[in-house]
Amino acid sequence: MSSTSHWMLNQVMILLKEKCITDITDPPGKNCTRVDEVVLRKQEDPTARISVVVQHFDPIKKEGWTDMAVGGSTERPTDGLHYPARWIGGAFDRLRMTIMVRFNLTASKEDDDEADIVVCEVLSRIKWALRTNSKRLTGFQDSYGEVITRFEEVADIEYDSGASGSFATTAFIRCVAIAESKRS
Repeated sequence: MSSTSHWMLNQVMILLKEKCITDITDPPGKNCTRVDEVVLRKQEDPTARISVVVQHFDPIKKEGWTDMAVGGSTERPTDGLHYPARWIGGAFDRLRMTIMVRFNLTASKEDDDEADIVVCEVLSRIKWALRTNSKRLTGFQDSYGEVITRFEEVADIEYDSGASGSFATTAFIRCVAIAESKRS
């Protein structure tokens, strides 16, 4: 049994573990932009300084960021990707996912400038990993014949919270995959 949605999330998680943890060769604690955890669905370590959570959903947009069958739709998507109006003999879905990045920089006591450098560096590394490895995130065919043919990072947003000097930031990177399947 397989699913394109689960495969896609799992591959993104593996990729981000590699690029944000494994490939950072400095010893833990010596690189202030090294991610502490990359997990599926929910944060596992509430004390993590930098946590990356790969999700099928968007906790902010909720119903506004869901998967969508596009092949039979007359409505044109507005996410920047181009879709054919209809595909004779097949269908395709827009599989959406969110990468939530939580920064808890309060305990490490960065000043405003240092905290901004950490947040920007980690988010840039994640976007770079997704953009330069999109082929690695395509080509999978599930047991139902659906194939992921395209993967794109399409949007991001950042929220700060807490009192002055707390440096608690949550960022959301939104991605879309196109999955095609044949109709019988």
